[in-house]
Amino acid sequence: MCRWACRNGVSGYGKTNIPGRRTTYRGGAERTVQEAKRDIVALSFHDYLLTELDVRKDSRRSDMKFIFGNIAEELLPLLSRILPPGSETMNFVDYTASRVVQRREVLKNIPSDDVPCTLIYTFHDDNVGVLPQLAIGSLHELTKDLRLHGWSAIMILVLPI
Repeated sequence: MCRWACRNGVSGYGKTNIPGRRTTYRGGAERTVQEAKRDIVALSFHDYLLTELDVRKDSRRSDMKFIFGNIAEELLPLLSRILPPGSETMNFVDYTASRVVQRREVLKNIPSDDVPCTLIYTFHDDNVGVLPQLAIGSLHELTKDLRLHGWSAIMILVLPI
């Protein structure tokens, strides 16, 4: 892990993005720590495959790009320094549009000019309710924030059975 962190210029966390300080997160501060640890291990594994083993070298698609999903919020500001060039992210900030709006500051923490970012949000699911129009205000606010911070979005339409 030290080789990966040193090679990618990641010497530590800033004061504001230390895992465990986000106590209002669903699942508590301990969950934020576990998520950050999980993602550091996964990123280290991908770095080993892509950098040390250079698995793309002999493939037919040596130019392939990677999309990393749902990286811990505390690691988002570091993405431009730790992801391979040409990578993208797809993220769930929270489960419903209204909860993402309550935590909208997260959207500005990724340097989206360097790492293209996509937010995944639902238009209709069991948390939004029978009438998807109830979430329109939150979806509108999110869409404005996404445009402001240079993100893309994908809407997932989940139909009740």
